[in-house]
Amino acid sequence: MSFDKAKSLEELEGEKMEKPDFQSSLTLSVYRLWSTPLNLYSTEDLRLMIGQNISLE
Repeated sequence: MSFDKAKSLEELEGEKMEKPDFQSSLTLSVYRLWSTPLNLYSTEDLRLMIGQNISLE
């Protein structure tokens, strides 16, 4: 699979994520990372998103 790593998941999926009502560190991190370009993700960011099954399909 090939995709532009300079794009965010928001851009690749074509879906905007609403700010979570419940503001835990986990939900706020996922919310922040959703609009962050993939090439700026740290290893920990990747682990977090994979662990939450975000955009794995």
